[in-house]
Amino acid sequence: MKERVFYVGLIIIQFALIFFVLNQTRGSSKDMDARRNFQFSPIATSGHLYSFDGVNRTGNTEHVGFTAYSDKMYLFLVVSDECSHCTSFLEEFSSDLDEMPLDQAVKLLAVTSGNLEHFVQYFNVPFLRISEDDIQQFGDQVPAVFLVNGQGNIVFHSIGYRKHLLENIATAILKSKTRKSETLN
Repeated sequence: MKERVFYVGLIIIQFALIFFVLNQTRGSSKDMDARRNFQFSPIATSGHLYSFDGVNRTGNTEHVGFTAYSDKMYLFLVVSDECSHCTSFLEEFSSDLDEMPLDQAVKLLAVTSGNLEHFVQYFNVPFLRISEDDIQQFGDQVPAVFLVNGQGNIVFHSIGYRKHLLENIATAILKSKTRKSETLN
């Protein structure tokens, strides 16, 4: 009888320990998701980017600014030199870009807070190295694509490379232009 009570007690302790570990693990992933959402919140909540400066391939500083009446659009490719998928993302994107060029009104710009040399040797895409603070407004998930109108409003956003990405971007450009022309009329 005592042996049976001992084993039942041992089983109860094991279940309690498993329950405790699972709750700790769930809590950690919830905390991680909360941190990730917090970093991503400027995009998720406001849908707006702010002007920033970056250093290009030649070492010169470039300003990326948004103004209230600009017709310019930016297509940002956000990459990291620590991301194992970013190189293949840029390869696929560059290949598709050769087959389907972007609208002339769109300025393509790849941004990273890491090492430019990691990417510029492989791709003929304009790159800017920007500060950690400025890269935060793009969120923490890379590779990512942001189509932004001249006012800094995010028109299209995608994480990773997806089939038909350029077609989706072209559709977003057309919709943005259509909305703008409708508001002018």
